[in-house]
Amino acid sequence: MILVASGATGGHLYPAIAIIDGCTHPAFFVVPRNMPATRILTAHGMPFSVISFSIRRPIPCLVALVKMVRLMVKKRPKVVLAMGGGICVPFSVIAWVMRIPIISFEQNAIPGRSTRLIQFFSSTIVTAFEGASESLYRKSIVRCLGNPIRLRYPSEDMLPKEWSQMKGKLLAIIGGSQGAMALNQFVYQHRHRIMHNGYHVLHITGPNLDSEAPSFGGEILDDKVYLPIEYLTNMTPLYEKASMVLCRAGATTLAELDMVGTPSVLVPYPYAMDNHQVANAQAFCKSHNSHMILEPDLCIDRVLAAFDALEKSHKAFNARSTDNVNASICALVKTYLE
Repeated sequence: MILVASGATGGHLYPAIAIIDGCTHPAFFVVPRNMPATRILTAHGMPFSVISFSIRRPIPCLVALVKMVRLMVKKRPKVVLAMGGGICVPFSVIAWVMRIPIISFEQNAIPGRSTRLIQFFSSTIVTAFEGASESLYRKSIVRCLGNPIRLRYPSEDMLPKEWSQMKGKLLAIIGGSQGAMALNQFVYQHRHRIMHNGYHVLHITGPNLDSEAPSFGGEILDDKVYLPIEYLTNMTPLYEKASMVLCRAGATTLAELDMVGTPSVLVPYPYAMDNHQVANAQAFCKSHNSHMILEPDLCIDRVLAAFDALEKSHKAFNARSTDNVNASICALVKTYLE
């Protein structure tokens, strides 16, 4: 049995699902809140429990700790995967007391607070960026293996009929599993300029679309299509078709771009913990055909100039094989299951 302690968003959960699929061992997930974890884990058929945990509320915190101990005693996992988020801290301490190995995963270039705390209890820390170990004391247990990517998707996406009309240059807008308000508003405001520059636009808006711009809708201008979609389960068809990507700099998105090599303009989320998305983007741009624009500097002329420069660039990079990344991480996890 593998127990996965994880934050509730796709950035934490999708890599864990990829690992569990590759290991083919029974697993159980624990997350701190219902959404979007319930939607993601239910769709992938993963058993889970929600245990809210906050040290700012002493009595509920003690109740949560009792639930965690009971769960660990009941499940008796052979290994705990700590995928990031505050919930990983108490689970790692409990696992350490019970002499259960802990594998900590850090997807970002700057390790989060939970990773920095649980490094002292961890057996191994797996990173996606080479430089992440610089912020950790226990460098000897760090292995840079990459960020695993799902190879199995729970359902087929029903793409609108306009999808087949999008021939030629296609710009994909990706804000992560929760969407990105600033990117949504920017793209919708300037969609005509982008289309006049020869791009179809496939815009993944995220679930909060109505609260941001109720008038969002698809349209066709000079044979170019603007198509907003709330969510895509399987990103593979989009990456295969896209000639340019405008996105945040979350770890999962960058891992996917690393796999496909599509030119990209990265707009890091400015309120990420420890400003880690800026660090992600800086590290990624050094070795990929990508350009970073900070959100305060976001303007359509700068974005279009970046698109033009990336189109003309022939910067080579060595894409990391998804199969190799997944296999290496699964092999590591299995050593603790034997």
